Amino acid sequence: MRWESAIIAVFGTLLGLVVGVSFGVAIVKALGKNGLKVLTIPVSGLVVITVLGALAGIMASVRPAWRASKLNILQAIATD
Repeated sequence: MRWESAIIAVFGTLLGLVVGVSFGVAIVKALGKNGLKVLTIPVSGLVVITVLGALAGIMASVRPAWRASKLNILQAIATD
């Protein structure tokens, strides 16, 4: 469960980064005639955000994984 949570968190973080950088590029291109011509992408900051997103996903999965490990499998299936 922890790896699944980390993978989903990283995919969500990467999707957010791609959308955010794409919007940033689009805004710079759209406002280039008005004096906004410099685009700076802080790669090191984006890497840190991605790592923090993965760690947040892992931390968020600890309690549900612990609870799932305590369940009886047959009882869990029967209540579903």
